[in-house]
Amino acid sequence: MSELPSLPSDPGLPGLPALPGGLDHLVEQPMRARLLSIIREQPGIHASRLCREAGGPWGTVQYHLGLLGKGELVQSVDTGRERRFFPAGTEPRHARLLALLNQGRRPEIARFIQENPGQRQVDICDALDVSRKTFRSSIGPLVDEGLVHERKGLQTNRYFPEPGLPEALGQLAGAPDPDPALA
Repeated sequence: MSELPSLPSDPGLPGLPALPGGLDHLVEQPMRARLLSIIREQPGIHASRLCREAGGPWGTVQYHLGLLGKGELVQSVDTGRERRFFPAGTEPRHARLLALLNQGRRPEIARFIQENPGQRQVDICDALDVSRKTFRSSIGPLVDEGLVHERKGLQTNRYFPEPGLPEALGQLAGAPDPDPALA
C-alpha cells in the first residue's frame, strides 16, 4: 500500500494543500474547506461521522461532498451499507482495505488474529465478547480480501494472519477509529 499523496501547501488556504487545475474556488466555501480538511486528516471517514465532525446537517454535507467529488478532490468507497471518503489520489486498493477494516468489530478481530494466530472461532468470540454471527459477518470479507487465512477443520475453524494483515493494520493506525454507532 502506498502513502497518501502530499501536495504543496497553499498560502491562501491555511492547512490545505494547493489544488490542481484552478479548483481553489471549490474550497473557498467554508463547509467544503472543513469537509476536505477532515477527510485529509481522517481518510476513510464514514459519512455520518463526517456530518457530526463538520457540524452540518446531512443534506448540506452530502451536497458539498458531491461538489468535491465532481471536482475530483475527494473519492468515496461503498462497502455494503456504508460510504467512506478519501482524499483524491488515494490508491483504490488502499482505500478499499481501509474502508473494509474500519467497519464494526473488524479491526478488533483482525488485531486479535494477528496477535493470536491459530485461534478457534469460539475462542476469538469469547475473548472479544462478540457473537458468532457478528464474527462470521466480520471475518468473511477479511478472508475474501486475503488478509486472514481460514483453516477449516472437521469441527472447528482456525484463523491465521496473512502477510498483508500487519501492513493493513498499520495503515489503519493513521485512520479514524471505527464509528462506535455502527458497530
